[in-house]
Amino acid sequence: MENSKIAYFIFIFTFIHIAKAQTFDKTFSGCWAETFWNFEFKKNGDFTRVSNGHFGNTIVKGKYQIKNDTLKILNGFKDTYGTINENYIIQEDTILIDVKLGYGYVKSSKKHNETMKCGLSYPEIIGTNEKDVIELEKVLNLALNTDAISQFYHFEELSTRKPIIANYHKLKANIEIEGKNAYFVDKKDIEEKFYLEFKDIEIYNRSISFYVIIHDEGAIVKFYYYMDNNEWKSYDPIVTEK
Repeated sequence: MENSKIAYFIFIFTFIHIAKAQTFDKTFSGCWAETFWNFEFKKNGDFTRVSNGHFGNTIVKGKYQIKNDTLKILNGFKDTYGTINENYIIQEDTILIDVKLGYGYVKSSKKHNETMKCGLSYPEIIGTNEKDVIELEKVLNLALNTDAISQFYHFEELSTRKPIIANYHKLKANIEIEGKNAYFVDKKDIEEKFYLEFKDIEIYNRSISFYVIIHDEGAIVKFYYYMDNNEWKSYDPIVTEK
């Protein structure tokens, strides 16, 4: 009998511990579509989503649970016109990512605070849309092999130069430059003077824009690509030399 009681209390303690591990008390904020969005999650499994802006001033309540790095909305998402979805990824405990939309919400202590970033999406955060990841890789390969930027490589004249690219947030891409496989390195670990660095990569609807800084050449190239008849086309790159 005594053993049964001990086993029962161990079970209850374990259940409570697991239940607590599957919820938290945190707030995440973000903005997109000219609207501010604020998610407040409670340890009891309740959540509240408040919107202010173009979408309207709305309040949605429901239930959620967490398993590993995935937050699942159990109810309260069906009648929100797709602004709340069923599955979210928790990135490094600081960003909540809508798996379907790809937008991120930053952990915050209050609504609309200074940590909020509008339109937070891949590659600044983990990519949840495989098509975005694939298409960005295509565009980067196109851009890095254009005459506008290849004029600064000088790989043949300077044989020690390598196609090194500084890591950019959560970007995942296989890039080939002039027939050579480029490799990504954390900027702080790059010892070579020559390397490429991406800046302000933005994926918006059917367009992609970004800058490439060519270190040791004193040049910056801005690219803007757009989709036309299922084919990526670009405006003339803008080259700036110091």
